[in-house]
Amino acid sequence: MAERQGDALMDSWYTCPKIVDAFFAKGCHTIGALKTNRIIYHQGIRISISEFAAACIRKSDASLVTVGKGRYWMYRYEGKLNGIDNAVVLISYPEKAFGKPEALRAFLCTDTALETSVILQYYRNRWDIEVFFKQQKNIFGFDGYQMRSA
Repeated sequence: MAERQGDALMDSWYTCPKIVDAFFAKGCHTIGALKTNRIIYHQGIRISISEFAAACIRKSDASLVTVGKGRYWMYRYEGKLNGIDNAVVLISYPEKAFGKPEALRAFLCTDTALETSVILQYYRNRWDIEVFFKQQKNIFGFDGYQMRSA
């Protein structure tokens, strides 16, 4: 990996191994959402995040963490995913929805040295970027703008 340049923040559409590797080669770690059908290898056993959460995570295994104005039960997995040798996966439920499959969320961080609260704070910043892009498209019409030459 090149000298650390920063972190790439992304949603679940982009947290595939090729994109994660491309950012890593440029000196960036990835922090992003994961789909809950993503495969992890807990103790060498191939299992989806959603199946793992339902079968293996109990409240006593998770920590209650405050992010912004919300509180979430967080379980931290560190290990192999399909196509990624080692990363942190944060498995999350809102405080009042622990164990409800529809409330399950997962997040990826390739920097295993970062603490859970730091990963969540960085990922939370991604939403501000999304709001900015939406405003640029809606208010200034950037979604219909095309550049034809320099």
